[in-house]
Amino acid sequence: MKVTLETVHRAASWQPSAGLRRAVLLVVAVALLLGLALPVAAQYGSASISATVVDRTGGVVPNAKVVLKNDESGITRETVTNASGVFVFPSVPPGSYTVTVSFTGLETW
Repeated sequence: MKVTLETVHRAASWQPSAGLRRAVLLVVAVALLLGLALPVAAQYGSASISATVVDRTGGVVPNAKVVLKNDESGITRETVTNASGVFVFPSVPPGSYTVTVSFTGLETW
């Protein structure tokens, strides 16, 4: 093959077809949309609230009733402490909460 200045110029000035340009543009657009959407999805989260309920002497309190109340919505969730005095509220959305613990014979706090 004879290489001339004209063949070098044609190779250097190659232009993608309209279909290829559209495909590349579509891939870039989808990547940008996904890249922007993932951080937004990550903004919503949840946490768990857990603690060990003890009396004034430091002894654990099993079977104590624990109420978690969302201060804004008023929605409550209830659980009881286990044999080790531990309670867990999993998957708690962000917000301000009040925790109330009660047990027969003990002051509610």
